[in-house]
Amino acid sequence: MTANMLLTQVNSFDFLNHLPESEMRFHIEGVRCQNCLGKIYELRQKLDGLIELHLNMSTKQLLVRIDKSKIKMSHVANEISILGYTLQPLQTPSESEKIQKEKNHRSLIGLGVAAASTGNIMLLSAANYAGADPGYVYIFDSLSFLLFLPILLYSAKPFWQSFLLFWKTKSVNIDLTIITAVVLGTGFSLYNLIHKMGFVYFDSMAMLLLLLLASRYMLDRIQQRYLNTNYLNPLLLETAVDVWLPESKTFENRPVKNLTRGDIIQVYKDQSLPVDGRLISENAYLNTAVITGESQPQKFLKSDLLFAGSKILSNKLKISVEKVGSTTRIGEYLKQLSDQIHGETQLTSKLNGMAKVFTISIIALASLLLIYFAPSNFSEGVQRALALVILACPCALGLAVPLTQSLALMKASRLGIIIKNGNVLHEVSKIQNFVFDKTGTLTYGQFEFDHWSPDSILTEKDFSIIMSLEQKARHPIGKAFTKYLKDKNTSLCKLDGWMEVFGKGVSGNLAGDFYEIKSAPIFYSDNPLLSSVGYYKNNELLAVAYFGDQIRPQSKSIIQKLKKRGNVFLLSGDNINQVQHLAKEVGIPLENVKASASPEEKVQFIDSLNYCAMIGDGANDAVAISKAHVGVAVQGSMIASLKAADVYFTIEGVEHLYHLFDVCEIFEKTVKGHMWFSALYNLLGALAAILGFINPLVAALLMPASSLTVLMTSLWGMKTIQLKIFKKHLSKEVLT
Repeated sequence: MTANMLLTQVNSFDFLNHLPESEMRFHIEGVRCQNCLGKIYELRQKLDGLIELHLNMSTKQLLVRIDKSKIKMSHVANEISILGYTLQPLQTPSESEKIQKEKNHRSLIGLGVAAASTGNIMLLSAANYAGADPGYVYIFDSLSFLLFLPILLYSAKPFWQSFLLFWKTKSVNIDLTIITAVVLGTGFSLYNLIHKMGFVYFDSMAMLLLLLLASRYMLDRIQQRYLNTNYLNPLLLETAVDVWLPESKTFENRPVKNLTRGDIIQVYKDQSLPVDGRLISENAYLNTAVITGESQPQKFLKSDLLFAGSKILSNKLKISVEKVGSTTRIGEYLKQLSDQIHGETQLTSKLNGMAKVFTISIIALASLLLIYFAPSNFSEGVQRALALVILACPCALGLAVPLTQSLALMKASRLGIIIKNGNVLHEVSKIQNFVFDKTGTLTYGQFEFDHWSPDSILTEKDFSIIMSLEQKARHPIGKAFTKYLKDKNTSLCKLDGWMEVFGKGVSGNLAGDFYEIKSAPIFYSDNPLLSSVGYYKNNELLAVAYFGDQIRPQSKSIIQKLKKRGNVFLLSGDNINQVQHLAKEVGIPLENVKASASPEEKVQFIDSLNYCAMIGDGANDAVAISKAHVGVAVQGSMIASLKAADVYFTIEGVEHLYHLFDVCEIFEKTVKGHMWFSALYNLLGALAAILGFINPLVAALLMPASSLTVLMTSLWGMKTIQLKIFKKHLSKEVLT
């Protein structure tokens, strides 16, 4: 990028200052690795007023959010441009797709130019290798140079841009060895051509760039397919829906992305609503668990607003479209989640640091080869150094690991597991302690009222107070209370100072008296699985209510499996009798049980354990889950749960822990395989190049082949997840 070009781009951002938005998205070009990402993220500390700066490596979208009273949007854009990256403001998500298509088109043209030129160069080189007359050899070499120029000056433009970025930022990237090879090979060949000394490598350079461009194009297309979070949309939403066409007066199936506000759609039972919209039908029943965490069917009336992601329980509904795609409530969250999923991870940062050291080492070693052979046989030194720089490249490892990570995240999502950050894939294998909540995790959490103790002591006023306390509570017992009292046609009263404290209970004031519902001492009960809460007036216990719950059939199986991996604990706010009984039923040692735990005590317990996973309700156990090394939410609202948890199960139940471990284990094995392959390939390749067993042309053929090998291994490694889980289903190890 020249100074004039840079100045033009910098000045072009002035219009951003006239826009009202304090948040903008940009399409960014030039970011190839985590080192580039680090340079951009350094601006977080440098620029006062920069609230958020996040780059989605998969979509090449940069999110910038500022405090307009402290900094201008144009200033942030200018700072990023000065680093050498190209920015383009985005008004709509479709603009990014358009830019990506244009880039793919340019890449194909460059690849076509390289293929045509390389084909002709190889024909001329074949004649030289076959023993052409020396006079023709010089002519053919000259023609090869002329044919090589379009590749060097046009097709190889991405590599030159990468080199300019290195020159500007002094940040080593994975393309540096390629540029070194091209400069060394071209410069040496041109010198020999001018002086008619033979030993030209235009064919090797052309083949290297052609194969690199082809593999890079293939990688980009694979990344565009797999390295994004669009896979989350069909997981939660329908991708096509029946749309009313006024001209033909019929419904016709159309892609959801083509819908606009005011369109009328028809959805059916068990479908997920793909839009935010107003109900046209008289009434409807929906499951809104993904949005609200409420698993019970919810009734909606005509003109009520329905949210995308809700599951249809009625047979057939007509809805008027209000919002589509990323503008829906869940779409906005999925967009935020997309920014988090493909952010910087510890593993990719570590590998990019290794690649940086490796790149510098190879260039230094090639320089030593040139110095060593300079006095005796400089041409031989150039040939060996060139083969070394071409062959020994960290591209395979640096590009394959992010792809493997994205494939693992996608596979997990298809199994009903949403992982918020790529770090989780690496961290799960470190877990030594597994802490389970009781209600809604190892049990269904679907309570039904059983009885009062003592019986017949409460009045209608008490029931009205209890109903008013529990109607807005989010704990499963609160919902069971509400259902029980609604069936009794209990009326509501107006409470002052209503409050819900997760893990403790609810409270409020009426006519100067303080009422609360919270855990209570157990009285006599024939069923130790019954959960109980006390009804208090002015801190005096009036009565105890008992609720029944059922143990999930998979709980015992998963506990037995996890005991082979580490320690298993049960952490609950319920009383000791209930918790210990459940522990005996599922096989958790009684010494690993902590009952009647407050939210603060749960956090303290989690903090006392090393490498701990907390598995529980994403809302009620949010604080404890957020403190764990890996937090897993097995139920509740996805939006609320993923604010605290690292992992969210879209289908209730603990059996998906099996699948989580399968995905993470295969990811680890695949990455380790890449690392061993890369180390062995580069070691043997470097030795062969240094000893002169490989010439630059052979090196040019081997180098892209290594990248393609690890990419194919990534794809195959993730496919084995499906095979492993399928075998588990056949052997009935999962659903027992």
